[in-house]
Amino acid sequence: MPTQLISLIKIVLAVVTIIFSAQFSYDLQLGETIVPITGQSLAVLCWAFFMRPSESFTAVLVYILLGVYALPVFANNSQGMEVVMGATGGYLIGFLLASLIVSWVRDPYKKENPFSVLLLMILGTAIILICGMIRLSILIGFEESVQAGLYNLWQGAVIKIILGTLICYVIHLIFRFATPKKYKTS
Repeated sequence: MPTQLISLIKIVLAVVTIIFSAQFSYDLQLGETIVPITGQSLAVLCWAFFMRPSESFTAVLVYILLGVYALPVFANNSQGMEVVMGATGGYLIGFLLASLIVSWVRDPYKKENPFSVLLLMILGTAIILICGMIRLSILIGFEESVQAGLYNLWQGAVIKIILGTLICYVIHLIFRFATPKKYKTS
């Protein structure tokens, strides 16, 4: 199969996965604390782990453009430029940046271990949260952005980091063992 067709298929699958995961929202009760969890960042980072930088950036850009110009694909079935310009816009921009950096930092020829996958998930999540907090700081001030954009989200972020690490590592192992090894003939 041609490389360009494989890239296109991965991009389409990533966009569809991100759209569906954006609709996943769960309020996890931890003691007296309610932790909001959505699936967007998890899907973005997992796809970035398996894609080349151009592919992952394109997939997230297409997702954002669909939400701005066509469909209610953002969290809570929202859409439009006001979402990108609003309080969650920084996180959307963070998705773009994190997808690019995570897929760029990951060396696809290196044998992955759970620790390296965990570090990539932490890196991507940090980028997304920082971008979100920067946008929130512009809109509501720094102290409030730390409360709304970090303190309220860190527990959900930790859960998604662990879940993303498990998902990516297991898929990596499946591909590693399913791919036929090429034997040298001398």
